[in-house]
Amino acid sequence: MNARKILVVDDDKDIRGVVKMFLENAGYVVTTAADGVDAFNIIGKEQPDVMITDINMPRMDGIVLSLNIREWGLKIPIVIMSTNLASGTLRESLMILTPFLLEKPFLPATLLEVVKQALNSTQGQPVQSAG
Repeated sequence: MNARKILVVDDDKDIRGVVKMFLENAGYVVTTAADGVDAFNIIGKEQPDVMITDINMPRMDGIVLSLNIREWGLKIPIVIMSTNLASGTLRESLMILTPFLLEKPFLPATLLEVVKQALNSTQGQPVQSAG
């Protein structure tokens, strides 16, 4: 079986590196992007099995990127990670895009569990919430 491909999008190089390391150690093939524009270019060349994105980034943020992915009709499961998920209103709004939310900082085991749930979702449609 081929390793599953994950795209990690975050403007913080250290966070991208740590998330990539955790995922590669778990057997995933990981590509990274510094913002939504870079991610858009990567997705145009090769569709990942899951995309993990931060919200606040320059050029194109994670919300706009996620909305564009849905508008393009792509069924990539999306995991949104941010330090700003405590707000009930924000969390509820993001749940319209995806149930797969990761609040920074998170444990490696939490990251891997949410990725597993996203991979097990049906073509970008959730099987269960990772809330």
